[in-house]
Amino acid sequence: MDRTPEDFVFPAKIPQIIILGHKLGPMVFQFPFFDRWKLPRQTDFLAVLVPFLKKLPAERRFAVEIRNKIWLDASLPDLLREHQVALVLRD
Repeated sequence: MDRTPEDFVFPAKIPQIIILGHKLGPMVFQFPFFDRWKLPRQTDFLAVLVPFLKKLPAERRFAVEIRNKIWLDASLPDLLREHQVALVLRD
């Protein structure tokens, strides 16, 4: 951490969080691929996600990464934006 510029921050994948103090950037909630037996539709996922997002502390930054590519329509980024949470897109 001493070798990074002062304004550089690190993201932390939850639950693999390391205490970084002022170097702690957005915390990334990395969700697995949900099969149809766990959460069959995006609406089922969002029904669980929304109450969780409402409980996040406003003084921290967060991001969400999902593996169900078919759920990446406009409703997810719109919902995350309402709660000031970033969407992680991976290649």
